[in-house]
Amino acid sequence: MNTPIPGKGEVYLLTEEQVFGEKALDVIKAMGRSCQVTDFSVLLGADRSEEGSGSWMLASPGGYGDVCAVGGDGSRKLIYADALCGIRPVIRKAGEIFAEAGDLSVDREGMTSIAFGEYPRNRVEKEEAALLEREYQKAGLRKTGKRYLGVYEEYEYDGAKAVRGMDETTDRPVWIAVSPVIWIVEEGADLLVSRDVLTYGVGMGGGNYYDGCFDETPVYRYLNEIFPEEIIPSAIDEPDEEELMMREQEMKRAEERRNPYGLTFGRVTEEDIIRGAIESDVPVFIHGPS
Repeated sequence: MNTPIPGKGEVYLLTEEQVFGEKALDVIKAMGRSCQVTDFSVLLGADRSEEGSGSWMLASPGGYGDVCAVGGDGSRKLIYADALCGIRPVIRKAGEIFAEAGDLSVDREGMTSIAFGEYPRNRVEKEEAALLEREYQKAGLRKTGKRYLGVYEEYEYDGAKAVRGMDETTDRPVWIAVSPVIWIVEEGADLLVSRDVLTYGVGMGGGNYYDGCFDETPVYRYLNEIFPEEIIPSAIDEPDEEELMMREQEMKRAEERRNPYGLTFGRVTEEDIIRGAIESDVPVFIHGPS
Protein backbone atom coordinates (compact mmCIF):
# COMPACT_ATOMS: atom_id res chain seq x y z
CA MET A 1 0.00 0.00 0.00
CA ASN A 2 1.42 3.40 -1.00
CA THR A 3 1.54 6.07 1.66
CA PRO A 4 -0.88 8.87 0.69
CA ILE A 5 0.81 12.27 0.55
CA PRO A 6 -1.05 15.39 1.69
CA GLY A 7 -1.64 17.76 -1.22
CA LYS A 8 -0.37 21.33 -1.42
CA GLY A 9 -2.35 23.54 0.90
CA GLU A 10 -3.47 20.62 3.06
CA VAL A 11 -0.84 20.92 5.81
CA TYR A 12 -1.54 23.82 8.10
CA LEU A 13 -1.35 25.21 11.61
CA LEU A 14 -4.37 25.55 13.83
CA THR A 15 -6.01 28.95 14.09
CA GLU A 16 -6.75 31.00 17.18
CA GLU A 17 -10.46 30.24 16.80
CA GLN A 18 -9.81 26.48 16.67
CA VAL A 19 -7.86 26.64 19.92
CA PHE A 20 -9.27 29.50 21.99
CA GLY A 21 -12.64 30.22 20.38
CA GLU A 22 -16.10 29.14 21.44
CA LYS A 23 -16.02 26.51 18.71
CA ALA A 24 -12.64 25.07 19.63
CA LEU A 25 -11.85 21.64 18.20
CA ASP A 26 -12.88 18.56 20.13
CA VAL A 27 -9.23 17.50 20.36
CA ILE A 28 -8.43 20.77 22.16
CA LYS A 29 -11.42 20.47 24.48
CA ALA A 30 -10.56 16.88 25.35
CA MET A 31 -6.77 17.09 25.63
CA GLY A 32 -6.22 20.72 26.56
CA ARG A 33 -4.11 23.37 24.89
CA SER A 34 -0.77 22.28 26.33
CA CYS A 35 1.25 20.13 23.96
CA GLN A 36 4.24 17.86 24.53
CA VAL A 37 7.47 18.70 22.70
CA THR A 38 9.63 16.05 21.02
CA ASP A 39 13.34 15.71 21.74
CA PHE A 40 14.04 16.56 18.10
CA SER A 41 12.26 19.91 18.51
CA VAL A 42 14.33 20.63 21.61
CA LEU A 43 17.50 19.75 19.71
CA LEU A 44 16.46 22.34 17.12
CA GLY A 45 15.95 24.98 19.80
CA ALA A 46 12.36 24.64 21.05
CA ASP A 47 11.57 25.45 24.67
CA ARG A 48 10.22 22.74 26.96
CA SER A 49 8.95 22.89 30.53
CA GLU A 50 9.64 20.35 33.27
CA GLU A 51 6.28 18.79 32.39
CA GLY A 52 7.43 18.30 28.80
CA SER A 53 5.19 20.90 27.15
CA GLY A 54 6.22 23.90 25.08
CA SER A 55 5.01 26.78 22.95
CA TRP A 56 3.56 26.29 19.47
CA MET A 57 2.59 28.66 16.66
CA LEU A 58 -0.86 29.32 15.29
CA ALA A 59 -1.69 30.53 11.81
CA SER A 60 -3.56 33.56 13.14
CA PRO A 61 -2.16 37.07 13.53
CA GLY A 62 -2.11 38.45 17.05
CA GLY A 63 -2.45 42.12 16.17
CA TYR A 64 0.20 44.81 15.66
CA GLY A 65 2.08 42.48 13.31
CA ASP A 66 2.58 39.78 15.94
CA VAL A 67 1.76 36.07 15.69
CA CYS A 68 -0.67 34.26 17.96
CA ALA A 69 0.75 31.23 19.75
CA VAL A 70 0.01 28.79 22.58
CA GLY A 71 2.29 28.83 25.61
CA GLY A 72 3.62 25.76 27.35
CA ASP A 73 0.95 26.22 29.99
CA GLY A 74 -1.79 26.40 27.37
CA SER A 75 -2.25 30.16 27.60
CA ARG A 76 -2.63 32.51 24.65
CA LYS A 77 0.58 34.38 23.90
CA LEU A 78 2.00 36.66 21.24
CA ILE A 79 5.36 36.29 19.53
CA TYR A 80 7.17 38.57 17.13
CA ALA A 81 6.68 37.81 13.44
CA ASP A 82 10.38 37.02 13.00
CA ALA A 83 10.56 34.81 16.09
CA LEU A 84 10.72 31.02 16.02
CA CYS A 85 8.30 28.77 17.85
CA GLY A 86 7.28 25.12 18.00
CA ILE A 87 5.42 23.67 15.01
CA ARG A 88 2.42 21.39 15.52
CA PRO A 89 1.28 20.37 12.02
CA VAL A 90 -2.33 19.77 11.02
CA ILE A 91 -3.43 17.85 7.93
CA ARG A 92 -6.66 19.00 6.32
CA LYS A 93 -8.85 16.91 4.01
CA ALA A 94 -7.52 13.84 5.77
CA GLY A 95 -10.24 11.41 4.64
CA GLU A 96 -7.96 9.44 2.31
CA ILE A 97 -5.29 9.09 4.98
CA PHE A 98 -7.85 8.07 7.57
CA ALA A 99 -9.34 5.51 5.18
CA GLU A 100 -5.96 3.90 4.46
CA ALA A 101 -4.67 4.04 8.04
CA GLY A 102 -3.74 0.83 9.74
CA ASP A 103 -4.31 0.42 13.45
CA LEU A 104 -6.50 2.97 15.18
CA SER A 105 -6.39 3.56 18.91
CA VAL A 106 -8.55 5.43 21.39
CA ASP A 107 -6.84 7.34 24.20
CA ARG A 108 -8.15 7.97 27.70
CA GLU A 109 -9.76 11.22 26.59
CA GLY A 110 -11.81 9.22 24.07
CA MET A 111 -9.98 10.62 21.05
CA THR A 112 -9.10 8.41 18.10
CA SER A 113 -5.48 8.49 16.95
CA ILE A 114 -3.57 6.98 14.04
CA ALA A 115 0.07 6.50 13.16
CA PHE A 116 0.85 8.08 9.80
CA GLY A 117 4.28 8.85 8.35
CA GLU A 118 7.49 9.05 10.34
CA TYR A 119 9.76 11.79 11.66
CA PRO A 120 12.64 12.16 14.15
CA ARG A 121 10.96 12.34 17.54
CA ASN A 122 12.66 11.18 20.74
CA ARG A 123 16.16 10.36 21.92
CA VAL A 124 17.60 6.91 21.46
CA GLU A 125 18.31 5.06 24.71
CA LYS A 126 21.81 5.63 26.14
CA GLU A 127 23.33 2.24 25.30
CA GLU A 128 21.91 2.19 21.79
CA ALA A 129 23.06 5.79 21.23
CA ALA A 130 26.60 4.80 22.23
CA LEU A 131 26.47 1.92 19.74
CA LEU A 132 25.24 4.22 16.97
CA GLU A 133 27.98 6.74 17.70
CA ARG A 134 30.67 4.05 17.53
CA GLU A 135 29.32 2.81 14.21
CA TYR A 136 29.03 6.38 12.94
CA GLN A 137 32.66 7.13 13.79
CA LYS A 138 33.85 4.13 11.79
CA ALA A 139 31.38 4.82 8.94
CA GLY A 140 29.46 1.65 9.74
CA LEU A 141 25.99 3.20 9.45
CA ARG A 142 24.01 3.07 6.25
CA LYS A 143 22.58 6.32 4.87
CA THR A 144 18.98 6.10 3.69
CA GLY A 145 19.36 9.13 1.40
CA LYS A 146 16.84 11.16 3.38
CA ARG A 147 17.46 14.46 5.17
CA TYR A 148 15.19 16.36 7.54
CA LEU A 149 15.05 20.15 7.24
CA GLY A 150 17.76 19.74 4.62
CA VAL A 151 20.37 19.17 7.36
CA TYR A 152 19.77 16.10 9.51
CA GLU A 153 20.76 12.98 7.62
CA GLU A 154 18.94 9.76 8.31
CA TYR A 155 20.94 6.62 9.09
CA GLU A 156 19.85 3.01 9.32
CA TYR A 157 21.31 0.33 11.56
CA ASP A 158 19.86 -3.11 12.17
CA GLY A 159 16.44 -2.06 10.83
CA ALA A 160 16.13 1.11 12.94
CA LYS A 161 16.48 4.69 11.72
CA ALA A 162 17.90 7.73 13.48
CA VAL A 163 19.41 11.15 12.92
CA ARG A 164 22.44 12.67 14.62
CA GLY A 165 22.69 16.17 16.04
CA MET A 166 24.83 18.10 18.50
CA ASP A 167 23.56 19.21 21.90
CA GLU A 168 24.68 22.83 22.20
CA THR A 169 24.61 22.74 26.00
CA THR A 170 26.99 19.78 26.27
CA ASP A 171 28.64 19.89 22.82
CA ARG A 172 28.05 16.16 22.58
CA PRO A 173 26.32 14.14 19.86
CA VAL A 174 22.65 13.24 20.27
CA TRP A 175 20.83 10.46 18.43
CA ILE A 176 17.11 10.89 17.73
CA ALA A 177 15.05 7.89 16.66
CA VAL A 178 12.86 8.19 13.59
CA SER A 179 9.45 6.80 14.52
CA PRO A 180 5.79 6.97 13.44
CA VAL A 181 4.00 10.29 13.87
CA ILE A 182 0.86 10.06 16.00
CA TRP A 183 -2.10 12.14 14.82
CA ILE A 184 -5.35 12.82 16.67
CA VAL A 185 -8.41 12.48 14.47
CA GLU A 186 -10.82 15.42 14.44
CA GLU A 187 -13.53 13.64 12.48
CA GLY A 188 -16.06 16.46 12.37
CA ALA A 189 -13.57 18.81 10.70
CA ASP A 190 -11.77 16.16 8.59
CA LEU A 191 -8.49 17.00 10.31
CA LEU A 192 -5.49 15.15 11.67
CA VAL A 193 -3.77 17.08 14.46
CA SER A 194 -0.24 16.13 15.47
CA ARG A 195 -0.20 14.92 19.05
CA ASP A 196 3.15 16.62 19.69
CA VAL A 197 5.11 19.70 18.75
CA LEU A 198 7.08 17.93 16.02
CA THR A 199 9.65 20.43 14.83
CA TYR A 200 11.11 23.90 15.13
CA GLY A 201 13.24 26.36 13.20
CA VAL A 202 10.95 27.66 10.44
CA GLY A 203 8.93 30.79 11.12
CA MET A 204 6.52 33.24 9.56
CA GLY A 205 9.31 35.41 8.13
CA GLY A 206 8.33 38.67 6.50
CA GLY A 207 10.56 40.84 8.65
CA ASN A 208 8.89 41.99 11.85
CA TYR A 209 5.27 42.14 10.68
CA TYR A 210 2.79 39.29 10.09
CA ASP A 211 -0.31 40.30 8.16
CA GLY A 212 -2.15 36.98 8.53
CA CYS A 213 -1.42 35.69 5.01
CA PHE A 214 -0.24 32.29 6.20
CA ASP A 215 -0.07 30.86 2.67
CA GLU A 216 2.80 33.26 1.89
CA THR A 217 5.02 32.35 4.85
CA PRO A 218 8.17 30.17 5.01
CA VAL A 219 6.52 27.81 7.50
CA TYR A 220 3.61 27.27 5.10
CA ARG A 221 6.04 26.48 2.28
CA TYR A 222 7.94 24.07 4.50
CA LEU A 223 4.77 22.29 5.65
CA ASN A 224 3.42 21.91 2.11
CA GLU A 225 6.49 21.47 -0.06
CA ILE A 226 9.02 19.69 2.17
CA PHE A 227 7.31 18.14 5.18
CA PRO A 228 4.97 15.83 3.17
CA GLU A 229 8.01 14.26 1.53
CA GLU A 230 9.93 14.05 4.81
CA ILE A 231 7.29 11.98 6.55
CA ILE A 232 7.16 9.32 3.82
CA PRO A 233 8.97 6.31 5.35
CA SER A 234 12.29 5.64 3.65
CA ALA A 235 12.60 2.16 2.19
CA ILE A 236 15.28 -0.11 3.62
CA ASP A 237 16.41 -2.47 0.88
CA GLU A 238 19.26 -4.94 0.89
CA PRO A 239 22.45 -3.12 -0.20
CA ASP A 240 23.75 -4.01 -3.65
CA GLU A 241 27.36 -4.84 -4.47
CA GLU A 242 28.25 -1.27 -5.41
CA GLU A 243 26.89 0.13 -2.13
CA LEU A 244 28.72 -2.50 -0.10
CA MET A 245 31.97 -1.62 -1.88
CA MET A 246 31.47 2.11 -1.26
CA ARG A 247 30.71 1.52 2.42
CA GLU A 248 33.82 -0.64 2.78
CA GLN A 249 35.94 2.11 1.23
CA GLU A 250 34.41 4.73 3.53
CA MET A 251 35.06 2.55 6.58
CA LYS A 252 38.71 2.22 5.52
CA ARG A 253 38.99 5.99 5.15
CA ALA A 254 37.39 6.46 8.58
CA GLU A 255 39.87 4.03 10.11
CA GLU A 256 42.76 5.90 8.48
CA ARG A 257 41.49 9.18 9.92
CA ARG A 258 41.31 7.66 13.40
CA ASN A 259 44.64 5.84 13.13
CA PRO A 260 46.82 7.62 10.52
CA TYR A 261 50.02 5.84 11.61
CA GLY A 262 48.61 2.34 11.32
CA LEU A 263 49.36 1.50 14.93
CA THR A 264 47.92 -1.44 16.83
CA PHE A 265 46.56 0.14 19.97
CA GLY A 266 47.06 -1.68 23.23
CA ARG A 267 50.27 -3.36 22.07
CA VAL A 268 52.35 -0.44 20.84
CA THR A 269 56.11 -0.25 21.45
CA GLU A 270 58.37 2.74 21.04
CA GLU A 271 59.71 1.11 17.87
CA ASP A 272 56.13 0.92 16.49
CA ILE A 273 55.61 4.63 17.16
CA ILE A 274 58.90 5.59 15.53
CA ARG A 275 58.28 3.32 12.53
CA GLY A 276 54.73 4.64 12.02
CA ALA A 277 55.87 8.25 12.33
CA ILE A 278 58.69 7.78 9.81
CA GLU A 279 56.37 6.07 7.31
CA SER A 280 53.96 8.98 7.65
CA ASP A 281 56.77 11.55 7.22
CA VAL A 282 56.26 12.91 10.74
CA PRO A 283 59.35 14.41 12.48
CA VAL A 284 60.58 12.22 15.34
CA PHE A 285 62.51 13.50 18.32
CA ILE A 286 64.48 10.79 20.08
CA HIS A 287 65.61 11.50 23.61
CA GLY A 288 68.29 9.62 25.42
CA PRO A 289 68.18 8.76 29.11
CA SER A 290 67.98 11.77 31.38
